[in-house]
Amino acid sequence: MISLLSGNNIDVKRLPQIKSTKIFSFDIESHKFLEDMNYDHFLADELLNDKEREEIFEHSISKLYWYENSALTNDLLLNGKSILEMVDPLQLHQKLIVNLIQFSIIKKILQTEEPMKIYTTQNLSRVIKCLNNNVEITPLNSEDIEIFKNFDLRIRIFSKNVKIKISMKKLEKIQAICEFFIGNFFNFWFNTKQNKPVILLLEFDPSKFEKLFLSLKPAKSDTVILNRRKSAISNLRSIQIMKKSNSKIINFNRFLSNEEKKDIINMQEKYKKDLNNLWNANQLFEKIFSYNGHSYWMCIKDFLINQYENNVFDYVKYVIEANAIFQKLNVKCVLYQYESGNSENATLSRHRDTPSLLLRHGFAAYTKKTTKLRWKYDSFRLVKLNCDQIIFWGNADYEYYSNHLSDSQKHKAIGSPRHDEFFCDEKLVNKKTKMILITTPPIIEWSGFLDTYTALRYENTLRQLIESIKKLDNVKIIGKIHPGWGWKFNYVLLEIFKKIDPQIPVHSTTSIKKLILECDVMINITPEDNQPSTVLLEGLILRKPVIDISLDDRKTDFEYDKNLPIIFLSYKSNVIHYIEKIFNDFDFKRELDAQIDFHLKNYLSNHKNASSELADYLRSF
Repeated sequence: MISLLSGNNIDVKRLPQIKSTKIFSFDIESHKFLEDMNYDHFLADELLNDKEREEIFEHSISKLYWYENSALTNDLLLNGKSILEMVDPLQLHQKLIVNLIQFSIIKKILQTEEPMKIYTTQNLSRVIKCLNNNVEITPLNSEDIEIFKNFDLRIRIFSKNVKIKISMKKLEKIQAICEFFIGNFFNFWFNTKQNKPVILLLEFDPSKFEKLFLSLKPAKSDTVILNRRKSAISNLRSIQIMKKSNSKIINFNRFLSNEEKKDIINMQEKYKKDLNNLWNANQLFEKIFSYNGHSYWMCIKDFLINQYENNVFDYVKYVIEANAIFQKLNVKCVLYQYESGNSENATLSRHRDTPSLLLRHGFAAYTKKTTKLRWKYDSFRLVKLNCDQIIFWGNADYEYYSNHLSDSQKHKAIGSPRHDEFFCDEKLVNKKTKMILITTPPIIEWSGFLDTYTALRYENTLRQLIESIKKLDNVKIIGKIHPGWGWKFNYVLLEIFKKIDPQIPVHSTTSIKKLILECDVMINITPEDNQPSTVLLEGLILRKPVIDISLDDRKTDFEYDKNLPIIFLSYKSNVIHYIEKIFNDFDFKRELDAQIDFHLKNYLSNHKNASSELADYLRSF
């Protein structure tokens, strides 16, 4: 008998039964759970080598557009586009990569152990059944099909982080109600009767782009925001910016005709039925979703079906709304940021001859040693871009992508409108206590190389770092986790901080600009070198010494490269040595400042003025 565990949601009544079995843990949560119970166990991650993980990654990205298989029906077309395009391929990749790793590991375990009975968590039982439907399986918890339908709302109340889980459907209803009343009160609805040119912004938060919105105001065109994930008027600052910039949103209850509203209802029902019929082709799907001679279709079937069922009504609605926008409005151009979201896919599927511009978001601190590695995992390599042109933050991005993407004449370096406000003259008041900000991006299932060992390395590195810093005189530590939703490892990080020192304040939703301004040194921990965090760039803009600690075992450089503005180190390096140099070595600090000056010009174009430059460019269409 063997036991296979993933996660820590385990029925304690079953624990005595698994103690005498050979136990395998599949993630950090199950490993920690078994450690706390003093149960001997093996880390399942040990059973896959690097080559096998690379092969799994390549197979996963080969399935992102699985619906293009010629054997599939062409009946699922909506205005000439397949509705199977509705699911974000990058979200699908994150699900596939995890399932395929589990699939490959369990296949090896079954071949080696040849068990007659298996105790397992429900998320792994489907994988087992794909490989051997005859073995007896005893579940250790209730079933919970994970789909991307929940929003993790994290707010800070006094000194505590509070987590609230809310479904996307409920969030959308709440937003719609709030938007209705606020839109009416402040007259935010776009007047569709006038035929002024429109600049359409997809999924933009005005509170993060104040200068861009204000720069677009003095124009002969109207700025219209089309947000489906987060309302453009979800907070007080956004409302104020919308008022100042005279930006508008569309009230689709008024905008759509009665016939179009009926079409939405009829087509939603039609495509729901068509999708139900589609999933009956099990043999075809078993061929499409197979790896190394075994089908893993039954592992992902329920996830995929639920993902489509939860999106089909919205997607049909978005497509018809987008069709009405481009038919009825004089849209000059569309600006968006996320390359493969449902809202973006639906809208851009109808833009026809209207220029679409993708504003590249995210920072890549380019070095010669990591350029090839980063391109391998770059989202621009993995997905099909719908845009006519890409707007980059600076020359570094422009040169890098011009070497990898075709049609370099369609690329333009304008700058980051989001970071105009970071170029400020605010100075830190001299104080006796030094502040060190530790930023901790989550481990994200992307490359297939982030495993239990990476999570353990993360915890050990963070512990050693904090314990070493606390030995320094007059130094205070604050933490910052990524504000994004849906990453389980954020909660692991909160527990790690609490376990190391519950007195360390850990922020989630606090302004990163405010925290960086208050600190004397910023230290970021990077799980993989191919996933640098934008917070590194933000630290440079605010002229702070930035140390980046890589947990990537592929990194062999342990000392700082003096030709770079960021102190890139391995987790094996002596980090305290560089912190002390920053505090005590004036010449070192001066050289670091000079590197920041030099490289910032390459990383970002049009410092302080990117918003006005981008606004002028949008008006030129």
